[in-house]
Amino acid sequence: MKGIFIILILFCCPILFGQKYKSFEGSIFYDVYFQKAPDSIPYKVNYLTIRVKDSLVRVDTNSDSFGGQTTIRNLNQKKSYVLLKSDDNFYAIKQYDNDSVTIHFTTKKMGGKRKLDGYVVKRMKRIYPEGEVDTLYYFPKINPKYLNLSTSLIGLPAEYKVTVNEESKLIYRAVKVEEKELNSELFKIPVIFKIISMDDFILLQQPPSE
Repeated sequence: MKGIFIILILFCCPILFGQKYKSFEGSIFYDVYFQKAPDSIPYKVNYLTIRVKDSLVRVDTNSDSFGGQTTIRNLNQKKSYVLLKSDDNFYAIKQYDNDSVTIHFTTKKMGGKRKLDGYVVKRMKRIYPEGEVDTLYYFPKINPKYLNLSTSLIGLPAEYKVTVNEESKLIYRAVKVEEKELNSELFKIPVIFKIISMDDFILLQQPPSE
């Protein structure tokens, strides 16, 4: 059986309750770039699309290396399903969100702002305990829970970096915000998918014992 590579970048955290966010239904489109080294030019390798309807969130990604992947989350029930194909079988891997996981850094607001499709984008510094500093852009009026991205962020990230190794990073950059009513069918698991746990899925990928 072919090995399956699952790229799941799941960031879990509590959300600040004092921040007021605009009610949002629609889609947010990101381009994903790979930067091999700090002085190298990033190149596009993937995309990420977030679709939101009430407490339901759908995240779609695709790349030449890993193919397509869809994650459907229910924010109220704190659970998600990763939809993927293994050989000729279709699986919906059930997971539970864990609000206790955090990535430790401090933030500092920076001046300057711009707009993307009518939504204000601001920026902040992220400062890590080991001294690393980077800049994160965010939508102050869109709730960060739709991306489930670490610790005390005060808006949905519009541009952010994820470390791959000591030299390389992935850069996620929002390119379009489309606010419109979405069909609820987008957030349902198709009937051809079998719901299983991650443990059971891993067992299925192991070669049969002789």
